[in-house]
Amino acid sequence: MPTFKGRNELYKYIQDKVVETMKDEVADAVRFEEQKQIEKVVYEAYEQPYVYERRKFNNGGLQDTEMMVAVVEKQGNSVVLSVINMAKGADQEDLYIAPLIEYGDNAGYGEYQFKYNRDHTSWKYLQSRPFTQETIKALQRSGVHIQALKEGLEKRGFDVR
Repeated sequence: MPTFKGRNELYKYIQDKVVETMKDEVADAVRFEEQKQIEKVVYEAYEQPYVYERRKFNNGGLQDTEMMVAVVEKQGNSVVLSVINMAKGADQEDLYIAPLIEYGDNAGYGEYQFKYNRDHTSWKYLQSRPFTQETIKALQRSGVHIQALKEGLEKRGFDVR
């Protein structure tokens, strides 16, 4: 552990390590929980589509962690992590699909190309499938993000109790 000339230097060091941990371990914990919730809330809501193949974990799909961008901001004495899903439609390069899925068809975040299907269950995917809200609830129940913060800080030399 380095030595510090004053409290401000110590505080800055601690805050920098918290930012690092939020970008790494905590963001990963959030991404993995989001993947689970996408499976449950989005994909299990209806059968495999007839017209297109779900990309899921690959090729910029909704569950692809490369599409889940972590943004960490210092806000006063706090450090805030936001994980934003930047997945786009496979053949709609200008459409971010997370808000469309989160809020539903024609709710101000775009429209689905295929509004009808052969088994008349399109209502299942046209409606809101709030995977972000479910991710937040799951994290609040499990505390996995808090555990990730503790483990990340311990890895960086802090004694966390």
